[in-house]
Amino acid sequence: MRRFFLTALMLVFYHTISRGQEKCDITNHFGDFVTIEKNTFNDRQFLNKKVVETENPSCYSDLINNHVPFVDYLLTHFTSKDNYQQLLKAEDSLQLRRLFLADLKNDSLFTQVMSELVGKTVDEQRAKDTVAMDDLLSVAVKFFNIRKISEKGHYSVKVCTGRNEIESTEKVRKPFVEAFAFTSIMEHYRGEYDLYGEFVQVVKKIYKVHLGINEDERLLRAQGAMFLLMRENEALREMLISEYEANKNDLPFILVRNS
Repeated sequence: MRRFFLTALMLVFYHTISRGQEKCDITNHFGDFVTIEKNTFNDRQFLNKKVVETENPSCYSDLINNHVPFVDYLLTHFTSKDNYQQLLKAEDSLQLRRLFLADLKNDSLFTQVMSELVGKTVDEQRAKDTVAMDDLLSVAVKFFNIRKISEKGHYSVKVCTGRNEIESTEKVRKPFVEAFAFTSIMEHYRGEYDLYGEFVQVVKKIYKVHLGINEDERLLRAQGAMFLLMRENEALREMLISEYEANKNDLPFILVRNS
């Protein structure tokens, strides 16, 4: 009886170890949670690719379903756009989906990002990155955008993922930090932290300083001033820390708060 018990225990132990050594395969299952549509606006066709919840239980399903906007940011900003025109020529939705998923599987950037995400969270086989609070804030403020100056001299502002200054200011892109910062900001744009209200107050402060006669120079200086003021904003800092604490088990990085 004792020998049987020890044998059974060893089998359970071996099975557990074996499962722990298995890698979570996500790159062969993008079709479980990625969709694409062809839409028309003002007689122009465009593609709308997005992440949706998966109905298939898997090693990665909780990660995807609990963080759809996060993964959607990665899909939007870290996939190749070289095949865009070719995909627009697809004859129907089935062909569009087939071509898109085939290209996505061969997209080295996206597959690398998703493999890294799973490896540092679900698999726990890769060490998480270390991100300083200063670096997180440096990325987060770039989503607050002064887009232009109106004819009356007013700033046109927006919080946006499509138009921001990350590409022109961040020499090394950090996909997970960007995704976390943007999705956190949008989650708390209104409500408890009221980042919209904080943003408006920052822009009002900028109006108090004459930043130039030349419109292009004024716009550039205003954008820089806004970055600095938002970086010092306590509501933004507190929100990012709170969101990190609430989601740190599913994030591929460790946040180190600056003293």
